[in-house]
Amino acid sequence: MHGDIKLENMVYGGPPGSPHYNRVYLIDFGLCSKYLLPDGSHIQKVTTQRFVGNFMFCSLNICRTTNKSRRDDFESIFYILIYLLNKFRLPWSKLATLKPYTPERMGYILGERLSRDMIDQVISLCPASLRPFLIDAQKAKFESTPNYQGLRNALMSELYRLRKVEQSPMPGSDNSPSRQQENADSWGSAALEE
Repeated sequence: MHGDIKLENMVYGGPPGSPHYNRVYLIDFGLCSKYLLPDGSHIQKVTTQRFVGNFMFCSLNICRTTNKSRRDDFESIFYILIYLLNKFRLPWSKLATLKPYTPERMGYILGERLSRDMIDQVISLCPASLRPFLIDAQKAKFESTPNYQGLRNALMSELYRLRKVEQSPMPGSDNSPSRQQENADSWGSAALEE
């Protein structure tokens, strides 16, 4: 697992027209760790002594100071998407400015981040088609395998839907329905590349 999913650790594929244009890559594998032990069993869930992670994008379980698992990377991806779709804000953005992070202040900040109100707010900001995946990620067991393929399919459907909305005909434009379909088809096939 990556263990440090945040915007600073993502790079976009390349210039338009390149074979990697529609890809996002993870970088900085310094906090990566294995989730399987040499015997094939899953690592055990343990409570850590302190918070370790990126406050803005970490999972609820990391805020509860448990060690990281695949579910945590999966949940972090949602917070990044919501952050990008919500004009670079999350419900807890103001909490991140409460510095310095003394132990007492960190306890308050983590408690607020885990409040039902914050959880409900972030779920409401998630696109409706992706909400079930976010809720599943938030409730996932430590050893759970995230539904990567289901999320990928839902993301592609959502991106395709957004692209169609973006390309709806405007009066006086050269954006006829046949041109829209041509654009959507070429975009969709490029975006589906692995």
